[in-house]
Amino acid sequence: MDSLSGSLLIATPDLADPNFHRSVVLLLQHTEEGAMGVILNKPTSTTIDAVWDEISEVECECQDPVFSGGPVQGPLMAIHEHPDFSDSEIIDGVFVSSRREALNALVMQRDFRFRIFSDYAGWGPNQLDEEVEHGGWLTLEANAASVFDQFDELWKKVCEHVGHEVLKPHIGKLKPIDPSLN
Repeated sequence: MDSLSGSLLIATPDLADPNFHRSVVLLLQHTEEGAMGVILNKPTSTTIDAVWDEISEVECECQDPVFSGGPVQGPLMAIHEHPDFSDSEIIDGVFVSSRREALNALVMQRDFRFRIFSDYAGWGPNQLDEEVEHGGWLTLEANAASVFDQFDELWKKVCEHVGHEVLKPHIGKLKPIDPSLN
């Protein structure tokens, strides 16, 4: 089994689950036991400062949205660029943290990009592999730019990139059936 950890999963229109309609997931872990990730483009209407007022004594003025990481209930997590606050590195320069001290430190600084997620996306053993095989998901190598890109256009942008990558070996070889239609 090839691990897709650190990849982007792009929901195809064939994916029937409404939880993932036009979603882009950063896959944090993918093993024989299952997979987990966070949806990068599903902001909630709740701001980080509102959450921090409820869960922490640390004053927070961050007005960024909390993202819905997926349909599985779980702890708050941060995807960020600060290695000192890391639980693990997902891809080069992109880290994940769920420790309270790390989350408090992240929301207090503005020098590094970060996103806060409530909940996560999870799959049982072989479930994700089957969904990919049946055309529910496209995969793309993740990078920091795609992880922290504007969430409102992310699905469209990565779909265009995947299409370009699929066609790249054929550019210059593709010829219209009827050249007069060119």
